[in-house]
Amino acid sequence: NLNFSANYAAERKMILGTNFIELDPYWLLNGKLQYLFHNNTRVFVQAKNISNEHYLTPSQGSILRAGIPNRGREISLGLDWVL
Repeated sequence: NLNFSANYAAERKMILGTNFIELDPYWLLNGKLQYLFHNNTRVFVQAKNISNEHYLTPSQGSILRAGIPNRGREISLGLDWVL
């Protein structure tokens, strides 16, 4: 089984005191490949933020002046086993 997803976030405004700052738009690409060995065992490899996009999201406080930096590319390997 192979899955891909793409998420787009448009330009956003973040409140900073009495001013607003604009955060750039970005695309996130994710994918997952999984294989079912038996009825109860599945192995997978998953990649998040495949393009290693640098992006910021609005902060909830006023300490950060440019938004919160998010994670870069993440790759994981896993095994699901259902009892």
